[in-house]
Amino acid sequence: MASAPLHGGELPRIVGQGLADLIRPGLTPAQASLLTTASCPGVTPVLLAASRTPHWRQATDALAQPRPPPTTCERSPVYSPPPDPATEHRMRTHHQRAARALAAAVEPGGESWGWAGRTLGTPARTAAGDAAWLRLVSAPAAKASGKLWDGAATAQQTLADLDGYRPALLAVHDATEDGTAYRAELTVRVSAPVLSDDPVLHHELDLPLGWWADLIHALEKVAAASTDRIAVRTQYTDRAIPAFLGIPAPAAPRWAPAHADLHWANLTNPLQLLDWEAWGLAPAGFDGAMLYAYSLLQPVTAARVRAAFPILGTPDGLAAETTVCAMLLQTVDRGDNLPLADQLQQWASELRFRSSQ
Repeated sequence: MASAPLHGGELPRIVGQGLADLIRPGLTPAQASLLTTASCPGVTPVLLAASRTPHWRQATDALAQPRPPPTTCERSPVYSPPPDPATEHRMRTHHQRAARALAAAVEPGGESWGWAGRTLGTPARTAAGDAAWLRLVSAPAAKASGKLWDGAATAQQTLADLDGYRPALLAVHDATEDGTAYRAELTVRVSAPVLSDDPVLHHELDLPLGWWADLIHALEKVAAASTDRIAVRTQYTDRAIPAFLGIPAPAAPRWAPAHADLHWANLTNPLQLLDWEAWGLAPAGFDGAMLYAYSLLQPVTAARVRAAFPILGTPDGLAAETTVCAMLLQTVDRGDNLPLADQLQQWASELRFRSSQ
């Protein structure tokens, strides 16, 4: 048995119309949530109750639809419109304005919201008809600068399309209104799905050798680039590593440009590296350590990551590994990445041992 109030519970708050259309075109988010719950493996009898006739009709109409296959929601990203209707309206309005300014035509369905409504992305078409992605990011005007704000633009200036492994940035449009700054970025659309809807990997991956070779090639080209952007600050490592691992921060033998947010929700097959907000200088081995950390629940994939990044487990990689471990332990402390908590503590113990040798 399963319980799924038509307009209650958690699902209707995180399912946007784009995801509802992927589950079953024509359903509302509430109906799509109900249909998905009723389609879970093992749920056979479905008991419906409603306080109003319209709700009863909506519920029965939803359950009269063919059940979606389980892979539908495994492949579909979670769209999370902000809970505040005013924020949602504001972001949609400025997204539409940016589309007009960039001569882009927004395509229906497939919208993707970022945390707390900070970003909104949708598929679009350029004026020439090419497939694109239009992403709008917002921030208080006083904070609309620096690493995260300029990451995509500086990555385009420095790395271009990274030999085809990075979706090129086509155009940027900036606007400010009522103390909030908005930046719209129009990029080449990536057709391949991400390897995981969550940064934390919840299933093993069987990727071909060529994919790993492409990843190393792309990251080596990033590391060879020239930039003064800083992804990891020594002031942070000097504070966070003692706080979360209980050891002094190891000195990094060298620093190099890194993607700096390398997890499975930012990678596709064929290879594309997505989301360049955070890129910049980091301790050598940082990207490999980050990908390893997000693979800890899947031992086969985690071992494959370590094989692809031989700096991991060596003295030269200790600074990067302790930095990433401290960063993710801090997120756990704040209530995020909780599935990784035990594995991160075990990794921290191993790193403390290595630092004492």
